[in-house]
Amino acid sequence: MNYPENAFCNMPLKVLYCGQLTFPAIQLYGTISNLANMKGGCTASNKYFAELLGVDVKTVKRNLTRLEKLSFIKIFFDGKLRKIYIPFFSTFQSADNFSALSSGKTPKSVQEVVDSINYRQLEKYPYFFSTVRSKDPVCANLRTITLILAKAVYNPEYFGIRLNGQKITERKLWDLVLVLDIGKCYDLARYIHENLESIEKLDMYVLTSLFKIFDEPIKKLEHDRKIAKHNIELEEAMLLNSAQAVQSNFKDDV
Repeated sequence: MNYPENAFCNMPLKVLYCGQLTFPAIQLYGTISNLANMKGGCTASNKYFAELLGVDVKTVKRNLTRLEKLSFIKIFFDGKLRKIYIPFFSTFQSADNFSALSSGKTPKSVQEVVDSINYRQLEKYPYFFSTVRSKDPVCANLRTITLILAKAVYNPEYFGIRLNGQKITERKLWDLVLVLDIGKCYDLARYIHENLESIEKLDMYVLTSLFKIFDEPIKKLEHDRKIAKHNIELEEAMLLNSAQAVQSNFKDDV
């Protein structure tokens, strides 16, 4: 294995001490982490990993599958090109939580709201979550925007405040969580980075801006919810009428 004498790789302890990983899998993670940090995403082939680590290709494939299943890596394909990313772990509370949120469970804490938002963004914006971008000031502000929204969902002090001519409710904040797209927040994050000192109340500025940016998606979500509720009411009414008709026929037969 050829590498510079002063080369090293950073590895989360949750990976290093994971009881579900073999030593070759941990070595593979370290290699991917090093290449991803340098390039923003690792494009090395299975054959390259096998030769570098002194194992066969089947072992590489098996360990890649295990690492992805544990959410320690994310693999995407751009045509035939494979890219492997290392999630920025300070963004996700834990690998277990990171995986569980894909099931659609309602978040029960500020951190789980942050995780649920980030999990939905990861496939669309994998580069944002790679360790190479972890210290980018604009990306840092994107994480701040997400955190401000997550905290607002659980803070009654924001309920009832009027922003953009409408009253903010807990429901509207949750709708904003559901439609949030960090790619559309990049200009906001950059503006905050460049003008932070002139912004008096950052939380209110962020929430006001988010409701402007996602006004149409929220309205569509509200519309879809009304339609769904209406359809459920119609179905319940039809079932009730059917039950009453059956009961009436039964009485007539008796």
